Amino acid sequence: MERHIIVGLSLLSAVVWGDGIAAQTCVNAPGKICSGGAALAGPMIQPQLSAQTQKACSVPGTWNALNGVKVTVNANLTGTFAAPYCPGVHSLAITLQGTNNFRVRITWNGAPDVCQSATENMAFTTADCNTAQGTYVNDDGSSGSEVWTRSELQLSLSRQNLVTVSAKGTPSGGTFSYSATSLRGTSVAGIKLAPGVSVTDNPNSTNLVNPGNPNTNGSPAPGGLAQITASYTTTRDGKIEKKFSVPAFGLSCYYTTSEADWGTPPNACKSVTIHGQRYSGTVKDPSGLTGTYCSSFIAEVKLQGSAYTKDKRIIQYNPANRKISVVKEIHGADGTPVEAGKTLARDRDVIPKDVLVDIYRVGTGLKANDTGGAILGYRIDLYKGAGVGVCNNFNNIISVAACAPGNTKCPTRDLP
Repeated sequence: MERHIIVGLSLLSAVVWGDGIAAQTCVNAPGKICSGGAALAGPMIQPQLSAQTQKACSVPGTWNALNGVKVTVNANLTGTFAAPYCPGVHSLAITLQGTNNFRVRITWNGAPDVCQSATENMAFTTADCNTAQGTYVNDDGSSGSEVWTRSELQLSLSRQNLVTVSAKGTPSGGTFSYSATSLRGTSVAGIKLAPGVSVTDNPNSTNLVNPGNPNTNGSPAPGGLAQITASYTTTRDGKIEKKFSVPAFGLSCYYTTSEADWGTPPNACKSVTIHGQRYSGTVKDPSGLTGTYCSSFIAEVKLQGSAYTKDKRIIQYNPANRKISVVKEIHGADGTPVEAGKTLARDRDVIPKDVLVDIYRVGTGLKANDTGGAILGYRIDLYKGAGVGVCNNFNNIISVAACAPGNTKCPTRDLP
C-alpha cells in the first residue's frame, strides 16, 4: 500500500479520507454545542493578576468577550450573555470570589441541543479593571479560554495643577476633543492640547488658557466662568462627555497709601485724577479727620482704603459710613488683618467669607477677606503692601483660579 504524508494540515480544515469527509472539526466556545466531530479548544489561558490588586474591581457593566459575544452585567450581578452563534441569549449570574476573581454561571434558556449552559472562572488582569481573563467549561465538558474586555465608554479627568488637565478614555483607540463656552462673563478660560500631544494620545493632556485683557490700555477688566467640555469618541462605542467649570478673574493691585507720596499742604500738594475726577490743592478736616491735608492724598485713602500719615498714624476709610478713622491695624472688610501678597478684595457674591483662592501666576491659598467698590463679579484686587511703588509694573491680567471651599460661581480645582 502506498503511504502519503500530509504536511501542514490545519486543525481547522476538514480531514479527508477517500471520497468524503469523515470528521468535521468545530471551534469550541462558551455555550456552544459542537457536532459532527471533535471539538477543538485553544490553549487554556492561566490568568496572572497584575500588581493592581490594590483595589477591588467592579464587574457590572458591558463587556466584549471572545467570538463576538456581548456580556451585560447588572448591578445585582445578573445579566445576559449574547453569543452570535446562538439564536437567543443566555442568562447569567455572577459569584464574587475574593477581591478580583469571579465565577460566572451562564444558563441557556432556549431549546435543548441548540446551545448549552457553561461556567466561567475569571480574574481581573489589568490595573484599570477593564480586562478579565479565565477559562470556561461547558456542561458537555468541552472547555477553553475566555477574555472579557469592558466595552462601555469611560472618561476620567484629573487636574495636575490649575491649568493642566489629564483625560483618560477606555476602551482604547478613540479620540479626544475639548471645548469651552461661557457661563458668566465674556472673558473666560479656554482649553487646548498640551504641546506635542495629539487627539489620539491616551492619556491625553491639555492646558487651560487664560483669556486676554480686552482693554487696549491695560486697565482692569473682569473675567468670567467657563464651562469646559471634554469628549472621548470611539468608532464602535460612540461618544462620552464630561463637563466642569473654571473661573478666571481679572486682576488689579491695591496698597496702603503714604501721605508722604502726595506732597505737603498747603502749597506743595500733588494732583491726581481718579475715575475722571481731578483732585488738587487741600481739604480741611476731611471725612472725620482733623487738620489740613492734600486733596490727592485723601482721594487715595478712599480709593485704596488705608494710609500711613506723616506723623506715623494708621488711618482707614470705612465706605459704609464714609468716615476715615485712626486704627491700630489695617483690617479687610471681613474684619481680619490684611496681608501683603495674600489678601484679596473680591465680590462676596462670587467668593463668600472664609474661602481660600488659588490664582494661576499669582499664588495659592490667598485670603479673600476684603472688598472694594469697583470689585464686582469676576474681579479681584490683590493687596501688595504699603506705598504706590508696590503696584508698579503690575499687569492687570485675567487668570484661571479655583476656590476652596468652592461654590457654583467659583468651583474648586477638583474635577468630576
